[in-house]
Amino acid sequence: MSEFKAHNIWPTPIYENEILVKDEWLEFCKVVDCKRTNDDNGFISLGSHVLDNIILQELKKELIHHVSIFTKHQLNIVNKFKMTSSWVTKHEKGDFAQIHSHKNSLISGVYYLQTTNNCGDIIFNRDHFLSESFMFDLQEQTMLNSFRYKIPVETGKLLIFPSTVKHGTPKMPIDNFERIAISFNMFLTGTVGAEDCLLQA
Repeated sequence: MSEFKAHNIWPTPIYENEILVKDEWLEFCKVVDCKRTNDDNGFISLGSHVLDNIILQELKKELIHHVSIFTKHQLNIVNKFKMTSSWVTKHEKGDFAQIHSHKNSLISGVYYLQTTNNCGDIIFNRDHFLSESFMFDLQEQTMLNSFRYKIPVETGKLLIFPSTVKHGTPKMPIDNFERIAISFNMFLTGTVGAEDCLLQA
């Protein structure tokens, strides 16, 4: 076979880092008021701004700092972003997060405060490869042709990604345990664009 050059263009960026979990953050999330989700597949905190609580203010600043690193140094975006929503999720045995994306936001993230071995990965998903109508027989799954990408969840792990990226988690299989995370959304703030496409966000 002759030599060829491959251009793997427009990758999907996912930022990963670690923030050491503080006891007061975890204790707050353990007792925060929650309800079952509409799909009855987990618990979600009441309200949409849990990180505004004074106990979580330091964590909120840390998360915004990491979003800044992601947008400025990985994506080379000079615009600023603000946090628009945040919530706690808890999964007991059998609970899961269906494959979904986040609406009305640009950047989303999830921070894991309590995990254990084999409590479920986070799965990033895409709808199709090359065609929406065909399923190809693959000799090997690679980063180019696969539909799913798994990242193991660990206590203290932070993941940040474009809000349009579909993701979810499988059923939590551990007895007498809660997988606890905080999710959040970000949107532009300040002046965006120029001239005929100027926006004050």
